[in-house]
Amino acid sequence: MKTALIVVDVQNDFADPSGSLYVPGGEGIATKLAAALDHKGPPGDADLVVATKDWHGDHPGDHFKVWPVHCVASTWGAQFHPAIDAVAGAGQVFYKGALGAAYSGFEGTNPNHESLDAYLKSMDVTDVTVVGLATDYCVKATALDAVRLGYNATLDLDFCAGVAPETTEAAIAEMQASGVSIKRPNIHP
Repeated sequence: MKTALIVVDVQNDFADPSGSLYVPGGEGIATKLAAALDHKGPPGDADLVVATKDWHGDHPGDHFKVWPVHCVASTWGAQFHPAIDAVAGAGQVFYKGALGAAYSGFEGTNPNHESLDAYLKSMDVTDVTVVGLATDYCVKATALDAVRLGYNATLDLDFCAGVAPETTEAAIAEMQASGVSIKRPNIHP
């Protein structure tokens, strides 16, 4: 039995203020997560780290009618935020959304065309901790799919940021109701 940390979409278009679909506080999450991975090991004492990337082709169906153009494959916006690049890029990376909308990391595949679920199962992973951007979209979808696929899933809010407070709170409530354990931020006076 192993635990995996799933780092969801900490990419320039989401985590950098000049990104096309910036998530408020995204750069702070990237920096905080990188520091935790560099100095103390993965949050939640994970045995391994995997990362997901939005990796859209030039024409991902109707997705760019819903959202601004973002995370186009091989562009600056699709690259990991510089703070996280060395640590997230060192593990298995799963790419999603080449031909259409893909919110869950479990919709992605690695360069060997292996799904995230197949990879985690091959590594005897039973528990996952989900972190990244954005809490109310891709993080939520990844955590919900983790539970649906039989993993014990935890959302670590110390390392997440959402698009808007209302949708983020609704997403957290939905995840909790679906069986995702919620780890609230550590607040020190």
